[in-house]
Amino acid sequence: MSAGDEKMMDVVIGRMPPREVAARLRAMGDVKGADAIEDALATQGTSEKAFSLFLPKPWGYREHKYGYIGPGGGAIAPAGGVTADAALTGAQLDVSLNRLFLQEYPGFGEHTVLVTFKESAAQPAIKPLSEITLGLASMLAGRSDNAKVQEFSLGLDFDASGSPGVRLREGNYVAMQVQDDYAINWSDWVFDANHDAIVGVSDPDLRPGCNYLVFRVSRAPTV
Repeated sequence: MSAGDEKMMDVVIGRMPPREVAARLRAMGDVKGADAIEDALATQGTSEKAFSLFLPKPWGYREHKYGYIGPGGGAIAPAGGVTADAALTGAQLDVSLNRLFLQEYPGFGEHTVLVTFKESAAQPAIKPLSEITLGLASMLAGRSDNAKVQEFSLGLDFDASGSPGVRLREGNYVAMQVQDDYAINWSDWVFDANHDAIVGVSDPDLRPGCNYLVFRVSRAPTV
């Protein structure tokens, strides 16, 4: 992989220039998808408007919507409305990936998905987990058909001032790749343990049509 390819791998595919996306899709074997972008560019130019003729695709969504599922499971609440658990201050925590749902990733055939996790503690007072960065990439190691599909940074803190943000407590957090902030209303969805998936409240056969992951925050076992 060249230095240029490695640098481009740091960019989520939905934010790449249209011609680069077309090249990546063609390398993945999605000739039809690549042709659609190149045809749009030929008729409309290189503007975002032209790119929108091909997108949206679930893997091309640029935003994330965050939800919270309490330890009891089931209902999903907006993560921004969660109250912090001050008892976790200074505690050792485990963060684990509970569920990865792929509605659609670029390319064809079997995908190998690399999930990366990075934690940083910016303030000693919120040492356990002040920010997490998760990246998901569809990978075929060392080849040009690699593509980073999702990436988000999520601050988790103990702020009780009511300022915007996501607070830290035990439970499951949902990060869903969406077209915009209005695409999902959490009150319409629930996590169904029987299906191991997010389903419609009124229709358990309904799915949100988005890529998402669920990660759990819990106290680390005492030794």
